Formats: sequence, structure tokens, C-alpha cells
Amino acid sequence: MRLVALESDKVDRFWQWFAQNATRMTRVETDMTLSNEIARELRRIHQPDDYVGNGPCLGFDFGEKKDGQRELIITAHGIISALHLATRLADSAPPIPGWRVSALVRRKNTDRLLNEYQLGPDDVWFKHEIVDARLNLTVFVINLPEEKEHDILAIRDLLIYTLGEEVFAKKINVFDCQRLPTDPEIWSLRRLRELPEIADKL
Repeated sequence: MRLVALESDKVDRFWQWFAQNATRMTRVETDMTLSNEIARELRRIHQPDDYVGNGPCLGFDFGEKKDGQRELIITAHGIISALHLATRLADSAPPIPGWRVSALVRRKNTDRLLNEYQLGPDDVWFKHEIVDARLNLTVFVINLPEEKEHDILAIRDLLIYTLGEEVFAKKINVFDCQRLPTDPEIWSLRRLRELPEIADKL
């Protein structure tokens, strides 16, 4: 796999921009225009303005606030070819008052995560197949509507938080989502909380 390089001047320009706007960015979770600004600036690091395609892509997320500091997480959107981009960008961050920077979304406790999605521990199950040391998954969700395109994106995020972004990128090959059957145990399905252990054993 050929790795895309980051140009140091573009990296420096991004962090200069973020440092200059750091105070404004504390409102990013409630102001979509700020969210769009960060996304645009991240794209400029490794994609030209006229780029059209589905190549490696950087994104952002936020962790917990600790000791008066917000956490900016540079993500690769779970794309394996972009993991190194997120890590290098985060590692190059200068000290920014009120902020700490890290790379890649970390694994969350599954039950707490499901609660954030307003789901219970028996509302999401899965079945898996191991192919070349990676997992093909079908995720079964309670009350999944027939038009599931939006839900597939939500399930993708759920899987990233369940496994951690690096594990998701490296160990999930493909996945789909289906409506949860009435009795999942009859179908030999497994609860979502079992997935991290299965992935870690690969």
C-alpha cells in the first residue's frame, strides 16, 4: 500500500490556523459553521481544492475535557490508508492553550456507548466471518428502517467507537446492517459487547 505523504508547510499552516481560532473552536460542537471550517482546513492538508474522489480523508472528534483542556482528536475516518496521516498531524501539533491533541478515536465501553445511541445491550447484535485475518460483519439493530443508508453510516461510527479506530480500520473488512430478528440467540448472533474481544484475538 502506497502511503500518502503530508507536506510540512501545509501541516504548519493548519496548526497556525487552529491556534489563531482556538477560542472560537470551543463552540464547535454547537456551531455547525465552525465544524465545516475545521473540515475544510483539514482537507487542504492532503487534498487540492478541486479534488473529487474517495481517497484518504482526515477528520476530527472531541474527547473529554480534563484539567481545563479540551481534547481535539485527529481521525482518519476509519480508513486504513489514512491512519498515518492522522497520527503524523497530531504528533506535529504545537502547544495550544486550552487544548490537547491526540490521534485516532479510542475504544469506548460498549454499554455506555449504546446508551449514548439510546440503545440497550440487547438492541445490537452481530454475526461474523473471518476472511484473511479480518472480519466480515453483519450488524443487527432493533427497529432498523428499510431505508438504511443513513443507518449504515451511524453503524460505522458505532463500530469505530466500539473497537477503536485503528482496530476498526485494520480488522474490519466489510460490514452490513440488518433489522434484528425476534430471537437473535436462535440465529447464533452475538451481542455487540463481544466484538472487541473477537477482533483483538485476530
